[in-house]
Amino acid sequence: MVDAKLRPALPSGIPQSGRFGAEMPEPGVRARLLAGHSIVLVQPYAGDARAASEKIKSAFGIGLPATGRAAAAALVNIAWTGAGAWLATSPEADLAARLGSVLGESAATIDQTDGRCLFRVGGRDVRRTLEKGTTLDLHPRAFAPGHAAATVIAHIPATIRQIDELPTYEIAVSRSLAGDFWHWLHDSAAEYGLELEPPDV
Repeated sequence: MVDAKLRPALPSGIPQSGRFGAEMPEPGVRARLLAGHSIVLVQPYAGDARAASEKIKSAFGIGLPATGRAAAAALVNIAWTGAGAWLATSPEADLAARLGSVLGESAATIDQTDGRCLFRVGGRDVRRTLEKGTTLDLHPRAFAPGHAAATVIAHIPATIRQIDELPTYEIAVSRSLAGDFWHWLHDSAAEYGLELEPPDV
């Protein structure tokens, strides 16, 4: 049976894959566009944040994380992205519908899959690369696995969460600025060697 569900096209200006910058035996930075992931903004209504968090925890095993934090479960990740707002991501296509059903009248759920892009970047030199474009302190004493922030990378508003100690990060940016983010990453990681892995479509 053919899957008739429409999926957003890949953002313009981003190649499928390749090696860029300095020729190293192992690239210092690896990146992948998580094009197949759902992205949903969750905004509890006034006075309902606790109830919304409990409903999400009952359904997914994790609640809404505290300010500056992120939480991960098997099929959903949730990152704080500003006052009263969280960004949920998942490889599952129906995240918006599932969250809407779970949260009911306790929160607004806004499907951002068509409007944002999610990048996963990691490697031995990724921290030094990202520090070229943000004032966010990414030193392990200040930003570690489970941390999240709403920040600006170069001129691009972004939500960033750290996944592991490698370190690896997931970065959400506006789809209209995804090409700009890629070009900035390409230039900033060039001295370390950059590998863009095929998108997960």
